[in-house]
Amino acid sequence: MTHCTIKIPDHVPDTSMECRSIGEAKQHFMTVSRDSYQLGIRITGYIHLAGASDQKKNEPDYILSTGERG
Repeated sequence: MTHCTIKIPDHVPDTSMECRSIGEAKQHFMTVSRDSYQLGIRITGYIHLAGASDQKKNEPDYILSTGERG
């Protein structure tokens, strides 16, 4: 089981959550960004795997985005 953190700085308020898996992090991102996506606001989420990116702390392991509508 992969432990990770998802950070969504574009969301108001800034959201950060510890997750047990990448799937859980993606589900949380979809839930948080749903309203913003419907309004056409671009939201980006950054998944950091525990221990995987210690040598490059600011680099996310996965990037999620709602894209842009319209």
